[in-house]
Amino acid sequence: MPTGQQPPDALTLPSTAREELLPKLDASVLEFCAFKFPVATPVARARTHANTDFFSRSGPTVADYVTLRNIPAPTKEVVDTVRAAAPSMLRAGYKSLVCAHLSQTVPRTIPLYMLDFWDEVHALRHIQRVWVRSEEHLRKRRRLYEKEKGGSSNAVIQHTYDMLGLTSWYGLLRGSQEPEPMVMLAEYLLPTTWLRTAHENQMANLLKADL
Repeated sequence: MPTGQQPPDALTLPSTAREELLPKLDASVLEFCAFKFPVATPVARARTHANTDFFSRSGPTVADYVTLRNIPAPTKEVVDTVRAAAPSMLRAGYKSLVCAHLSQTVPRTIPLYMLDFWDEVHALRHIQRVWVRSEEHLRKRRRLYEKEKGGSSNAVIQHTYDMLGLTSWYGLLRGSQEPEPMVMLAEYLLPTTWLRTAHENQMANLLKADL
């Protein structure tokens, strides 16, 4: 490897950073819903930059995970574009990222693996939105029931909350024809969501198991 060139894995989020920056894989659904992702840069305020604006030949000046996690994430389009250019920039000797999507009063450079982190953030934020919408609907149902019943709680709703506090947000549901992501369960709680074939197969399998 030429002197000064970063190793290829510099673009990959290390396991230690993953543990600090992203939700734990064994976190419950409720814990996942409460997890704070970086603020997303509004698309309307995103500015056009050349790919080279996002790279620096200097090493990272910011490395602590709390600061890194709180840096607003670029838009998905920007992340995809810069990430596609990253391997060639890495080979050219660039060692860190510049937050060109932000107005910076103090120059700072961050690890290249933040592109990998931001890419995961965009994917996980979508999953989190589905679970949050489901939990909000469940909470509304509970408030409505308690109002109608003079403060008493519904056993089914409470049991559902208990399970959301025990069930991991990450993983695959098995027992049906094809494994499905755990977030599939959230769709059962959304009254305006059309159930897919996977839901029908899952309910059919549950019915068969009871017969």
